[in-house]
Amino acid sequence: MVPSLDIFEIDTGGGVLWRDAVATLETAKARIQILALSSPGHYFILNQKTGQRISVTPLGSQNEYPIVKSRNGPRVDLG
Repeated sequence: MVPSLDIFEIDTGGGVLWRDAVATLETAKARIQILALSSPGHYFILNQKTGQRISVTPLGSQNEYPIVKSRNGPRVDLG
């Protein structure tokens, strides 16, 4: 399967850093949890095919529970 989901990190200055490309939403969620271990903060997943952007704050970054906001699409459960 060709990766169609890009994972980006939003740095403290408001810049955006590309972190990875994956094929499925489940893989993206797992990858963000791993990335957040060494770089806590806010991330988003960009679907290259639909343009949907899903904002994610992983567990342990700043809140006890993940915050997921999606533009142009439904909310996504990271649990």
